[in-house]
Amino acid sequence: FFITGDLGKIDADGYVHIVGRNKDLIISGGYNIYPKEIELVIDAQNGVAESAVIGVPHPDFGETVVAVVVAQAGADIDVDAISQSVATSLARFKHPRLIDVVDELPRNTMGKVQKNILRNRYKNTFVSGWSGVPHLCVYQIGVSNLVHLNQTRQYPQCDTRIPYDTAP
Repeated sequence: FFITGDLGKIDADGYVHIVGRNKDLIISGGYNIYPKEIELVIDAQNGVAESAVIGVPHPDFGETVVAVVVAQAGADIDVDAISQSVATSLARFKHPRLIDVVDELPRNTMGKVQKNILRNRYKNTFVSGWSGVPHLCVYQIGVSNLVHLNQTRQYPQCDTRIPYDTAP
């Protein structure tokens, strides 16, 4: 066998359908999300020339969905209409948390969309306050506190942050 990185499924009639690439798979809150499924819904909207759907870091879900959309020449994109269409067509966990309209998508010399560049561009969209210093984060939950050792980022909903090296 030769591993290509393509993801597919076999339907009831035995036909193979390619649903995306392994490296593009988004895992949000434990759910697998295939960007191609969302791109097909967005690309079907009026005024949309093309789209790219990527996963970006999210403090609660691991990753979340971001859609980058290019308008057709002279067209105005209605982001609310796109959101509504996605909401009626796909499960809630597949809805983009951000729809950004851009002039063009980054491409390589072969004309393929470079999603790695898009992931890098939007990587800090939902992660805020990263100080680079591991810390303890105290969450107020009812009458008790939950303490979480955070070595990767600061969660915006932290009630109290204690630098790890000074924590009791």
